[in-house]
Amino acid sequence: MLLQFPVEILFNIIDHLGSEALYTFARSNKSIANISIKRLHRLALENGETLLHVIARKGDTKFLELVLRRPEVVDFSKKDKWGRTPLLMATTKGHVEAVKLLLEAGTPA
Repeated sequence: MLLQFPVEILFNIIDHLGSEALYTFARSNKSIANISIKRLHRLALENGETLLHVIARKGDTKFLELVLRRPEVVDFSKKDKWGRTPLLMATTKGHVEAVKLLLEAGTPA
């Protein structure tokens, strides 16, 4: 149903979502994820998190692999307002597979 809306309306919706809603929206449909990963990743939430932070915190390796295939949108060094990178988020949550994927993709340790 969401895909029936013009892309710009979807992006306006995206711009007003919190981190959990942003993740759920992006994860809800592969087509939505593919058309919006670049926009979603650029969007820094109020706490400074990007989509990559949220995915790493959740340990969602399937979605992480999808995002990491788009190197033009991946910024491993981006920190949230507490100074945490996506790698630190995955590490502190104990998401070993997500940590491995991030390191294999070139995240500085």
